[in-house]
Amino acid sequence: GKSEPIAIHILVGDETVADSVEFMALAAAHEELLTALRDGCDYSEAALSSARVAGEAVLPALAEFYDAIAGRRADFTAGTNLEIGKTVS
Repeated sequence: GKSEPIAIHILVGDETVADSVEFMALAAAHEELLTALRDGCDYSEAALSSARVAGEAVLPALAEFYDAIAGRRADFTAGTNLEIGKTVS
């Protein structure tokens, strides 16, 4: 993953988590963050903050994930495939 982007998947919870209001808020905040980062928008700091708060509400350890993104903004450019979603089997 250092020289070529790779997909990273984070398992957060079960069906209950996936259907929760908190997870849905996280999915929306994460998507807004990705759009801001890809487009280099001025609001990426606010979007990052929102995603961090939403992530922490779902799983406190996700705050560290979003903190790491703050230092790696340049890695999130057009064409980077980073998505959040629910997969329940």
